[in-house]
Amino acid sequence: MKKRRMFWSLLAIVGVGGFLLKAKADSQEVQIDLQPASRNLSVLVGFPVGEAFVTESEGRAVWGSPASGFIALGADYELRSRKGLGYGGSVRLYNTTDQIGGQDYGMSLLTLGGFFRAHFQQNDFDFYISPGLGIANGEITSQSVKSKMGLLVTPTVAVGVTVRLTEVYSVGFENMRLIVLDNKSAGTLVDDYMLKGEMNF
Repeated sequence: MKKRRMFWSLLAIVGVGGFLLKAKADSQEVQIDLQPASRNLSVLVGFPVGEAFVTESEGRAVWGSPASGFIALGADYELRSRKGLGYGGSVRLYNTTDQIGGQDYGMSLLTLGGFFRAHFQQNDFDFYISPGLGIANGEITSQSVKSKMGLLVTPTVAVGVTVRLTEVYSVGFENMRLIVLDNKSAGTLVDDYMLKGEMNF
């Protein structure tokens, strides 16, 4: 069941991303052009929701129970073409805490990844979808457990919207999901909700 869920999650990311990129290129009757016309640096702050957090089983930490978020920080660097297509890299730092079964658990997680991004500009509003792929590493702690996750491969998908304040600055909101590829838990590792400040140059 977990492998099937992981397969359909990956298929959905690839399918949605590919469809939107193709539709955007077809509607403008041009070939996809990824030559950068602008560069964008974004800073994000918000909170994560861990959907594959931890419980304790036979003295070790395993994933399973959901956990509420505490804080999430991030940054994106994107090269964007004149046709509204972009690519770049991202970094996220998560620190979540929750009480499960009467015991306090904590998770710290660092992720690095790359992405493609399709933008749909409407006046001052920019709607986008962004499939990508990254790696993650972190640690799970409780009063009796301290377990390192090891290196994880994390396909990602993000959707967001920004509004332009000036020619240089924009603000907005983004939701990104990290999907874990691991035998213990196949599915969403982190689902984050972030306020976003963007600088275009």
